[in-house]
Formats: sequence, structure tokens, C-alpha cells
Amino acid sequence: MKELHFPTKQEIHQNPIGWLCAFWVLTSAIAATLVPRATAIFLILAGITILAHSIRTKSLPLFPPRFFVTALAGILILAALSFLWTVAPDETLRRLPRTSSLFILGLLVLAATQHTTPKIVAWAMTLTTLALVIAFAFIAIENYSNFAIYRTFIAPFKQPAIKAFKTATYVNQPALLFALFLWPVALTLWVKGFRMSSLLFIALALILFIPSNSQSVGLALIFGSLACILTALFPRAMKIWLSLTIISLMIAIPVIPQFLQSVFKGHENWIPLSGLHRLEIWDFVVGKIAGKPLMGYGLEASRILGRDEISTVIPGATLFSLHPHNGFLQMWLELGLGGYVILGLLCLWLVHRISQLEGANKAFATGFLVCGLSLFSTAYGMWQSWLIAAEFSAAGALLLSLKLAQHYKR
Repeated sequence: MKELHFPTKQEIHQNPIGWLCAFWVLTSAIAATLVPRATAIFLILAGITILAHSIRTKSLPLFPPRFFVTALAGILILAALSFLWTVAPDETLRRLPRTSSLFILGLLVLAATQHTTPKIVAWAMTLTTLALVIAFAFIAIENYSNFAIYRTFIAPFKQPAIKAFKTATYVNQPALLFALFLWPVALTLWVKGFRMSSLLFIALALILFIPSNSQSVGLALIFGSLACILTALFPRAMKIWLSLTIISLMIAIPVIPQFLQSVFKGHENWIPLSGLHRLEIWDFVVGKIAGKPLMGYGLEASRILGRDEISTVIPGATLFSLHPHNGFLQMWLELGLGGYVILGLLCLWLVHRISQLEGANKAFATGFLVCGLSLFSTAYGMWQSWLIAAEFSAAGALLLSLKLAQHYKR
């Protein structure tokens, strides 16, 4: 296939930024199999290279829409100002430069996707699809073979075995990255005419992750798939129902933990222990937010607010020592009501932008957004470098797949 050939030096020289974006998306997808945390390194390398090229040629790529940039800038400004009242000044000072640089470089690389041509996009998304199929096989083998790959190739060099392996969660990070890249890849297959393969890939992902230890990923894929189906069936209603859902959940978030705890009282065996633990964490965080709802406790304050609390769900365990496993609550807890409102407006803006798409583009992009928001609400801490980089790279893959769809439409 022509799309699988490696670009020549002449092709790269003619459009270095476009090919760099393609390599960035591809290597980030490959990281879903090997080292998910390397996504941050790939973003930094790509961003610095594009910045250096822009300085040399005296031309910066046109940045993403103004509102998107303004919202991220607002979050960074609040994060910087929170140093004045943070309860964790060391953590705030340590995290702020990392997050700021990742946001800036991420925006720069996303902007550079405009330089990609149909040929570059086809090459990038074809290989990204192949990389994700390999990632799927890797995760499936590990889940159903008692971690044979880990025990054979990694465990001999890890003594003692890492904690994540002991708790059967070390594939959770690859699974999250896979879930984000699934939607751009499914859209790529769809626009190329492999519609059954596209739907089958999503179905296989659901079959693999719903019963696995990656409960957050399984839940996110369920919500993403439902959103994709609803949008395909009722495209005009998408903006209304998704906007109302986001607004309702953000307004109700202070009472959701206690409500869910009351619903499952006496039926705790219905949900995994990790789910019960998250409800306990969220209830504690809501109580903390009530103490400082306007200003918050400062960037990365989550790292110290829960480390001295003991969990009742998991006896003897710390309630939480890093983050509350919910980006919305973490934003309100750390950056106050201002940060929470900016986050909500950013979500609604994304809904608006996706609502302007048509057909399969709209359906798969909605699945991507809902899946991402679900992971944001249940999985890792929102300031983790690898996760920020993964979000930017998956967004880059979606932009490329949408560009590919435009080319095939013509």
C-alpha cells in the first residue's frame, strides 16, 4: 500500500511540520502498547522542534480557535495566582512550569496539524490504526494470559514486582490511551469504506474492557458508544442533550457522591471496590470544597489534602494521596469556582464545535468527547504530564481523521 511507505527525505524537506505532526500522532499511539508515559516526551520533542522551525522561518502556525486558547490561558492564570493562597506551595511551584509548558507546546502542535496534506494524513492514520490494533492485541493478551508478556520480559528486571502489577492494574494506562485513540481510528476506518471493521473494533473494545480491571475505561467506552449511537440516530438533538447533560452534572456534582452511596447502600457488591473507594474520595472532596468554594486550595493541593485521611472502604489504606480521580472535582477543589466555570464553558464550547460537523464525523467526534469526559471524571489526575500529552495527541489524531474524512468526501 502506498500509504505505508516511509516518507523520503525530499518529502519531509518539502513539508517538515506536516510530517512531524504525523510522527507525533503515530508515536503517541505506539506508546499505548509500550510506554504510555512517553507521550509527554513525544509532545515536548514535537513542540520544541515546531517552535524552533517557526522561529527560523519567522512564521508561527495559526493557533486553534481563540476561545480554546483563552480558556486554557485562564486556567493557567488561575493556577499561577493560586500560589498566593495555596496550602501546598511546593507542589504548586513544581507543577506549574510543567503544565504551562505542556499546554503551550500542545497548542502549538495542534495548530501545526493544519500543515498536513491528504497524503500525510492518510499515512499517519493508516499506521496509527495498525499501532492501535497491536495495542489492542497486547492488552488482550495481558488480560487473558495472566500477564504473560510482563512475566516473561519485564518482571525478571523488576524486583520486587511493581505495585501496579500486583494489583493487576499496570495495563490501565495503555488502556486509557487506547480508549482515546479508538475514536479517530474508528472514523478513519469508516471514511475509508471499512464500516463493519470500524464498528467491530469498537465492539471488540467493549468486550475486552467491560469485564477487565480497567473499569474506568470500560465505563468510558460504554458512554462513548451510546453517545455515538445517539448522535448518529438524532444528529440535530446532539447539542441540546449533551449540553444539558454536562450542565446538569456540573450543577449536581456536590450531591452526586452521597446520592450514589445511598443508592448502593446494602448492595456494595454490585460495584467494584475501586468504585466504592472513588465515591468515598469524592464525598470527602465535596466536603473540602465546601470549606473554600470560591478560591480553592491551590494547584496540586490534592496531593496533601487526603494523604492523612484513612479509607473506610479499604481498611488501613490512605483515602487518596495524589488526586481525587475526578477532574471536575479536582478543578473546583484546587482552582475554585472560577476554574470550575472555565472548565464547564470549555466543555460546552467543544460540544458546540462538534455539533457543526456532519454525519459520521459528528457521531465519532461525540463518542470521542464523551469517552474523554468520562475518563476525565473517573481515572487519573488532571495535571499528570503523560495524561495531558495523551489528550493533546488524541485530539491531534481526531483532527487528522476529520481532515481525512474531508478529503474522501471530495
